[in-house]
Amino acid sequence: MTILELHEAYVTRRLSPVEVLGERLNALDAWQARTRLFVSVDADRALEEARASEARYRKGEPLSQLDGILVGLKDLIDAAGEVTTAGSGLRLGAVATKDAPVVERLRTRGANLRLGKLNLHEFAYGPTGASSYFGAVGNPYDPTRMSGGSSSGSAVAVASGLMSAALGTDTGGSVRIPSAWCGISGLKPTYGAVSRTGVVPLSWSLDHVGPMARTVADVRILFEAMAGRPREGSLSGRKVRLFWPDNTACYEPGLEEHVSRAIEAVAQSLSAEVSRGPLPELENIWLAQTIIIGSEALSYHWSDLEARRDQYQPDVAERLAAGGAHLAVEYLAALRFRQAVAARYDEWLKEYDAIILPAVPIAPPSLSAVTVPAPSGAAEDVRAVATRYTNPFNLLGLPALSIPWGLHNGFPVGLQLVGRRDGDGQLLNLGEAIQERFPDSIPTPPAAAV
Repeated sequence: MTILELHEAYVTRRLSPVEVLGERLNALDAWQARTRLFVSVDADRALEEARASEARYRKGEPLSQLDGILVGLKDLIDAAGEVTTAGSGLRLGAVATKDAPVVERLRTRGANLRLGKLNLHEFAYGPTGASSYFGAVGNPYDPTRMSGGSSSGSAVAVASGLMSAALGTDTGGSVRIPSAWCGISGLKPTYGAVSRTGVVPLSWSLDHVGPMARTVADVRILFEAMAGRPREGSLSGRKVRLFWPDNTACYEPGLEEHVSRAIEAVAQSLSAEVSRGPLPELENIWLAQTIIIGSEALSYHWSDLEARRDQYQPDVAERLAAGGAHLAVEYLAALRFRQAVAARYDEWLKEYDAIILPAVPIAPPSLSAVTVPAPSGAAEDVRAVATRYTNPFNLLGLPALSIPWGLHNGFPVGLQLVGRRDGDGQLLNLGEAIQERFPDSIPTPPAAAV
């Protein structure tokens, strides 16, 4: 059930938050045995919250549409009194002294955040979900495949139905990649629209906190609560203008055809005007993003990496150390380039409502995969391929939304919509309009049984 459906069921007393929590707890062990999506579980505290919420509904005084709704937290985000592990053994004693602002905003609206913290790629530095102190997070449709990262546990918790929604973070695609591979919706907001205070950083000028849920309508409810923004006007009554890049193809022919048919169907259903052409400065954006994330991540981890490198996951330690290859002059040049190219995109996007393209150009690979075959036949780093069409929009700071488009060969496929700066509401309007027209684009949740 969606958040709105649950809220209505709670208001009319057809269901109660306690009853729904019980159903989720009955399924939790099976999912946790299938793949390690929770870092910690506290059923007793979640039950306390559910009972308090149930009492408010009985009085006719729910705090908001989120009252009693189970929302998961990526274990990169502080919740008072709980350990924030960041998926790492280095932080097993890092107890948060207060809630992150995004957590506080959701709590004041009655959201139940107590069930447990969700697993992630260690320190959010990986798009696969395969590397964590607590174990890899497999895909809900096949646990031997990647779920995507770094917000892996958040995506699986929503896709499985254990959580109605979850919070993730996104520095190069970490909300959108797992959303795409797990068949849910996920928003990377405009940079700065949602507070990052109380969130363990990866790269402070590229990090975003974003909501994940099965539907865009539910993503909107979370975003409006987190950002404190009201709903924006609808798309009705005007021509929708989309830009479909011709330099963002998928690596697999069948997947490329699936995505192309999806974009054509979306454009036709919206009577949209579609323009084709290359996405500007794509190669240079990738280079600048790599320099910035590498430099800023190493800056945060410098002391621990020097003293306790053996306590990091090997792939994360390797990537952090590689950040030391960038000179200060390269980092500053990348920052200057970002300022210039962002201004160029802001001007260019005045012509369009959104860019539409694949979220990820490949299907979920095996958890053990290090490379994937490119169309040329050459082997490419799976991390670079997974983030190829997501990380440009972290550098640019533009809002980007991944929405599911059914299954291809048994695995979910994600479309990515990118909007104008601070146009998060209009981007969500577009995503909702698409899902209203194509309700079957949202895959049926998978079962926990193997």
